[in-house]
Amino acid sequence: MKPLLHDATGSAVSEFISSPSHALLVSGPLGSGKGTVAEYIVTELLGSISSIDDHPYVMRVRDQDKGVSIETIRSVQNFLQLKTPGSNSFRRAIIIEQGETMSTEAQNAFLKILEEPPSDTVIIITATGTDALLSTIQSRTQHIKVLPLPLPLVSDHYGSLYPEDLIKKTYFTSEGYAGLTNALLLQDSAHPLVEQIAIAKSLLSSSSYERLARVDELSKQKNLPLLLQAFERICHAALKQSIQTGSKAAQQWTKRLKLVVQAEANLRYSPQSKLLLTDLMLNL
Repeated sequence: MKPLLHDATGSAVSEFISSPSHALLVSGPLGSGKGTVAEYIVTELLGSISSIDDHPYVMRVRDQDKGVSIETIRSVQNFLQLKTPGSNSFRRAIIIEQGETMSTEAQNAFLKILEEPPSDTVIIITATGTDALLSTIQSRTQHIKVLPLPLPLVSDHYGSLYPEDLIKKTYFTSEGYAGLTNALLLQDSAHPLVEQIAIAKSLLSSSSYERLARVDELSKQKNLPLLLQAFERICHAALKQSIQTGSKAAQQWTKRLKLVVQAEANLRYSPQSKLLLTDLMLNL
C-alpha cells in the first residue's frame, strides 16, 4: 500500500516507479518516513514481496554506531555477484540507510558500484541530508525529497482513529513528517525519536531539582543529540500552538526553545555533555 505522502513527493515516487533508474537518493529529516518510501519503491519494482527483510535478493544496510564502513560496502559488492533468477527487469534491491554516515573510503567504494550497476538491481540510499555525500554519488542518483504533510491531509487520514486534538499535537511535534506522526500516534518505541520525546516531555513537566537529579544518567546515554532534538520539537510545537491560541505561555516556550537550540549548537563543539545538560536542566 502506498504510504501517506505529500503530493509532490507522491508524484516523484510514482514517476520513479514508472520509469526507474538504477540508483535513487531519498532524503528527509529523521522521522520523515524516507525508509518507508524506500521500502514501498522496492516492493513495487520487485513485485509480490510480503516482507523485504525476508527476501533473498534484498539487502538492507543499516548504520552502525560508527557509520557505514568500507567493510559493509564490500559485503554489498559480494552480494551483487550473486545471480538472480527470473525475467523481471528488477530482481534485486539494496537499501542503504543513513547514507550520509558512509566513511570516505566507503563512499569511494560505493561510487564504483554506481558507475557500473548490475542491470537487474535498484539501489536506494536514504539520508537525512546530502552535504556529507560525495557530489559524484549525488550526480549518479535520482533524488526524491520527502516533504512534510499538510495538516488537513493528516487529519483526514487519522480522523477516524484518533481525537482531533491528539492529531494536532502530534502533527506539530512531528513537524508534519509522516514517519514520526505515525510512530507517535502508535506509540512505537522502536522509532528512535519516540522514546526521546517521551523522556523530554517528562523532564519539561518536572521541577529543576528533579531534572538535575537525572543529569548523570542522561549524560551517559548515546542518544543525547536525539534527546535535544526531541526537546526542540516539543518546544517548537508548543510555541506554535501558544501563538495560535494567543496563550501567554508563548514567551516561556520561546525562551525554552532558544535554550535547547543553543545546547544543540554547543554539543557540536564541546564534549562536556554533563556540564551542558546541567545548564539546560537548570534553566528550562
